[in-house]
Amino acid sequence: MLFRKKDLTSLPSRTRANLINKMAGFKSPVLVGTINRNGQNNLSIVSSLVHLGSSPGLLGMNLRPRTKMYSHTLKNIESEKQFTVSFIDKSIYKKSHLCSAKLPANESEFQYSGLTPEFNNIANWSTPHVAESKIQIGLELSDIFRLKNKCNFIVGEISWIKISDSLLENKFDLKQLESHVSILGLYEYYEVNFIEKLMYVNVDSSVD
Repeated sequence: MLFRKKDLTSLPSRTRANLINKMAGFKSPVLVGTINRNGQNNLSIVSSLVHLGSSPGLLGMNLRPRTKMYSHTLKNIESEKQFTVSFIDKSIYKKSHLCSAKLPANESEFQYSGLTPEFNNIANWSTPHVAESKIQIGLELSDIFRLKNKCNFIVGEISWIKISDSLLENKFDLKQLESHVSILGLYEYYEVNFIEKLMYVNVDSSVD
């Protein structure tokens, strides 16, 4: 079946969003933690996290267009200039999915989902991450790019990384993350299964 632009445009909004989201393939869903200047924390689920560079460490993510009633994650990042990313595994994916609900600004997705806000004792750091997550990252806002479709591409510079000891092969290598999940589209979660670790490729490298 061939879908032309006009066919996609005519689809119901949620159907179109789910289909087009799937065209990016399997992704790692993460929880983005923020806080406002009044101390109200916020937690949202995002599936657009990408690596942008390692020196300095940069990660990016796409957030939906700003609205008057919602967009709490975007507003908090703009205000406080920092946010956290917490990985999702099989033990918390159902609770994490609840963070896609559009709650009022005075209600916390941490409380709504049953996940626990945790704070690192780091100078000038006030934003919570998810205590139940085994990989947590703190990022400082680097750039915000306003896209033509009014979405907002956020670039954050890594300030700190916290990894559960159970996931470390040695000081700097992660074990197989088979307990973590991936997402296809907006609602479908999948297990991650390790296949094989391949070598660093040089010009004379070959494979069997």
